[in-house]
Amino acid sequence: MKRTEFLKRLGTASIMVPVISSCSDDAVLSSPTLAGFTPTSGVEGTSVTIIGTNFSATAANNTVMFNGVVATVTSASVTQLTVVVPANASTGKISVTVNGGTATSTDDFTVEEEAESPTITSFTPTSAAVGSSIVITGTNFSSSITGNTVTINGTVATVTAATTTQLTVTVPTGASGTGKITVTTSGLMATSSADFTVTTAGSTAPTISSFTGSGAVGTAIVITGTNFSTTPANNTVTINGVTAVVTAATATQLTVVVPAGATSGLIAVTVDGVTVTSSASFTVTSATCTSTNSETEGPFPTKDPSSLVRQNIVGDRTGVAFTITITIQNKNNGCNPLEDALVDIWHCDKDGYYSEYGGTSMQTVDYTAVHFLRGRQATDSNGQVGFVSIFPGWYQSRATHIHVHVYKANGTSLLVTQIAFPEGSSSAVVLVNAASSQGYTKGMSGYTYNASDNVFSDGVTSEMSSVVGSVDAGYALTHTIVVSA
Repeated sequence: MKRTEFLKRLGTASIMVPVISSCSDDAVLSSPTLAGFTPTSGVEGTSVTIIGTNFSATAANNTVMFNGVVATVTSASVTQLTVVVPANASTGKISVTVNGGTATSTDDFTVEEEAESPTITSFTPTSAAVGSSIVITGTNFSSSITGNTVTINGTVATVTAATTTQLTVTVPTGASGTGKITVTTSGLMATSSADFTVTTAGSTAPTISSFTGSGAVGTAIVITGTNFSTTPANNTVTINGVTAVVTAATATQLTVVVPAGATSGLIAVTVDGVTVTSSASFTVTSATCTSTNSETEGPFPTKDPSSLVRQNIVGDRTGVAFTITITIQNKNNGCNPLEDALVDIWHCDKDGYYSEYGGTSMQTVDYTAVHFLRGRQATDSNGQVGFVSIFPGWYQSRATHIHVHVYKANGTSLLVTQIAFPEGSSSAVVLVNAASSQGYTKGMSGYTYNASDNVFSDGVTSEMSSVVGSVDAGYALTHTIVVSA
């Protein structure tokens, strides 16, 4: 159709022509505001909700930054944004920019370090009855007790103490059988490689009711409880995982020596495969490095000690059972145990007589041909020697005592000394000397006490031993001697 003909056909019809005028978004939209956000802290990847006004309902139209690092907006409304804490973000302000307007938070968002997975390296004991304490060692635990969830073979245990490397937990009621230990911290879980066995807590299971609270390496401590074995070797005792030597045992009391290498921690006792752990810790203290007094060897020293290397020195003597554990420490090496030292001991029998001597005014009974109650041992890596003997008697002008001579491994003399015994109405000295059924017939009439003894009258601080036990079960003596080697 030609143009002139088209125009004719339009006639007088009205034509509406729209008029478009430009406008700016800034002129019609208000700047955003930021009222708050939750949570206020988190690791990279944490979802954060931001509350405010004048956001864009289109997620991509909102620019959110965490201390200058752009975050991804996952959902949006005009009053709420959901964003993800970005990689490489650091603690600082949150900002929201919409259509050129920016709002910044008044408070900082704290970017936390990503939690590291916990690990379990060991636990002790490896078996125990319900109610016993066990110690789990590892890494990346929470130092907050409630920040750790521990299970034993699937049953949740109570955490009683926590550091980042060690947890103390109680074997829970309902736990049974053999299985793994798990530790969960910050949602991350570690599983033990070894199994823990929940033992059956019958009437014969041992218990620990109390113990000597502290002591240095080499000192004797007493553990009180029930259902211990009366045979020392049948009780396994550890102090914070380090095995201690049991020197004496009754069904209700164990005497042990704090072992070299021990550190402060829980005490565990195992009897017949059942382990009980103390609820409180034993404290290993520093040794007081004071030299032991030198004393006379007396008129009855061992004539040929190298021929009497033995642990059992009883011979044909009778009396109350007695064990002797001596620890030798080296003052010149920080009172650490002295290994391979030679230790000779000798003492009288229940009647006050010595072997290898006699037939003189000093000792009328002739025992020159026998060698009872004399022996030599070399110290082990803990600086310890042990002897099996009978409880010594006494004789005129002397308190109950034991003679000791310590040598270097090459035979060089280091110290001659004597060991004193505790005194008092309930002491072993008094109770044994009243045990006429055991052959101790002298009693205490005419006894010379330490304060009047011609050797000990100047003091027994460095020579006093620890003696525990009973007449029926026997006694155990422990003593530490400090030499300069």
